[in-house]
Amino acid sequence: MEHHGVNKEQYLAWKKLIPYLYDWFANHNLTWPSLSCRWGPVLDESPLSRRQQLYLSEQTDGSVPNKLLVVTAEVARPRVAAAEHITGWTEHAKSPHISHPSAVIYHPGEVNRLRELPSHPHLVATHTDSPLVFLWDVASQPRRSSAEPAGAGPPPPSLPDLTLSGHAADAPFALAASSAAPRLASGGKDAQVLVWDLGGAACLRGAGGPGADPGAASSAPPALAPTLRLLGSTDTVEDVAWLPGSDALLASVGDDRSLRGWDCRAGGAAYVVAAAHSAHDIHALDWSGGRPELVATGAADGSVRVWDVRRLSAGAPLLHLAHHAAAAACLEWSPAAAGALASGGEDGLLCLWDVEASGQAGAGEHQDAKRPRSAVPPQLVFQHAGHRSPVVDFQWNPADPWTLLSVSDDVGEQSGGGTLQLWRVSDLITRPEEEVLAELEYHRSAVLGVDGGKAVARTLGLLPDASPVYDAVWGLAMPMATALVLMEADMTRLFRAARDTLLAFLVASAATMLATLLAFALWQRCMGPHGASLASALCASYIGGSINFAATAAALQIPTGPALGAAMAADNVAMAGYIAALMAVPVPRRGRSLEVGAAGGPGLHGSSVLGDGTGPADVDVRHPGPASTPLSAASSLALAATAQLGLQLGITLLAATALRLPRRETLVAANAAVGGPGTAAAMAAARGWHDLVEPGVLAGTLGYAVGTAAGIAVSGVLRRGAALLA
Repeated sequence: MEHHGVNKEQYLAWKKLIPYLYDWFANHNLTWPSLSCRWGPVLDESPLSRRQQLYLSEQTDGSVPNKLLVVTAEVARPRVAAAEHITGWTEHAKSPHISHPSAVIYHPGEVNRLRELPSHPHLVATHTDSPLVFLWDVASQPRRSSAEPAGAGPPPPSLPDLTLSGHAADAPFALAASSAAPRLASGGKDAQVLVWDLGGAACLRGAGGPGADPGAASSAPPALAPTLRLLGSTDTVEDVAWLPGSDALLASVGDDRSLRGWDCRAGGAAYVVAAAHSAHDIHALDWSGGRPELVATGAADGSVRVWDVRRLSAGAPLLHLAHHAAAAACLEWSPAAAGALASGGEDGLLCLWDVEASGQAGAGEHQDAKRPRSAVPPQLVFQHAGHRSPVVDFQWNPADPWTLLSVSDDVGEQSGGGTLQLWRVSDLITRPEEEVLAELEYHRSAVLGVDGGKAVARTLGLLPDASPVYDAVWGLAMPMATALVLMEADMTRLFRAARDTLLAFLVASAATMLATLLAFALWQRCMGPHGASLASALCASYIGGSINFAATAAALQIPTGPALGAAMAADNVAMAGYIAALMAVPVPRRGRSLEVGAAGGPGLHGSSVLGDGTGPADVDVRHPGPASTPLSAASSLALAATAQLGLQLGITLLAATALRLPRRETLVAANAAVGGPGTAAAMAAARGWHDLVEPGVLAGTLGYAVGTAAGIAVSGVLRRGAALLA
């Protein structure tokens, strides 16, 4: 396979977004590449996870045997995994969610393709570089070691439970199993499609395989001739697919560039679409179970086409989807969501499509959705960019909707080997928009804040410091809302439009640092022995967010205890007054604001993602923060924090006026610096400044990047000043 480099900047950007895009994710480094992967049966389930078998191939360089491996994966249930659990991995490490192999089969030749029999999931068929197809009963095969065996010569390969013969040339890839009956279909370089009926095979009757000793010279697996030969293709058959639920209808594609439908009852072709992808070879094929009239094909040019088999007379596809920058190597329809299609490419991307988007497939019209690759086709729901090399195989989990297993061949990378990934898309992406908005509306008061009394109530212990609502808002709704706002934006246009807001943010950040110095000089004796460090942590929080508060507190070695808790409680109380003050600052009336959104497309309003903002936000949306400290400690720090923010607001407004920065942009930027991107977007939406929603989010996100450094820098100044005063 030709190696196509993956955009490393794109990969790094994807990695930062994992907590926002995925409900669960696991990355597992493979010592040797795996060219094929499949889900096996579920072994057991618990309230938090399920254990499920995986079938993997292992392609070696010949120094050790090629293998078929059976491993066990622990798959977290939806909305269980915390963000830190799906981000704490490295590319070259093994995942704790993947077990050591429980079964190892030494395969005769490399495994190019493997497919399980849905009616007998312990039976796995494999393709290699030979005319034969092998059938393995992974439950009864003799156990062999996954380590390189000791001894002088190479170990003998395992003996398959059944050998399927009939091809006149190598059959390396095209392989499919019917879900309706124990039937296998295969295509090869002999341009034939062969079908075997396995109903009478001994391994299906539980009679066992050829024997337990793979080294016995007399052992020989039974062979089975094909039940049916389907002729008509003129070049290598690259892929075959059964209609789900049928043992009679299947389709094939190949290097003759045709799409062919076959009826096994008639023993011949039911339809032929010549040049289905013009002059390009066709690599991949799948038939939809949820929409049985739809067949998808993927070609060497990266295009994916969807065909309505009832309307092939015109020779035109129902949809033409262009997004992959290299060959589309594999396709599969979702077994759970009708109209959901996945495509894996040699560009390292795995794309999830909704062919029913905009009603195009449901309308039954032959429409061409092709767009420039710089644009996003309307049917593209999700783009998994976690593989740094070509995606060679994947599968939807039949037991867990929107959970997938994918592998890439990393031989072109410096580390070599391969990468196995298991992942589930966040349901905020896959669920209907009205459901997502209803859930966010349920948490709207927590996202936007309600009134200052609630922040004080948490400080006094009248409201809980932690609750499932907090977890849903801070761990799910707010990060997702921020990511959606920025992902939907035209960044070039946004940076131009946000110029004044970003300048005002820099002014507000500098004002925070200066206000911290002044407030500490006034309130030093009331802030305790860790006053300089606490003031610096608050400074970091009022430029970035709670993550900057925590990072600065850790860097300055503030001990966990009443002082730190009091500072977090003071943060909440001071924030309430500050944002209320921002909402009260008058602004000269201007013309009607522009709606926010990508140029030429529907806008994504801050109000639609974060709520409609009917009142001032008054809590720090970056963290609900524990506030269970004594009121005396909290009140002293609350007064100091209030003075700090009061000075900051005054300095910001004076400096912005001197620099002739617009008042609207100044207020949003001040909110972004002190309250974070969530409150900035909420205030912009609440005051009708919809064109400042995205600039506010951008400025607040910038604060996360610089807040910790600013807090530590201020700490150095405060400590030197305190030493001089002492």
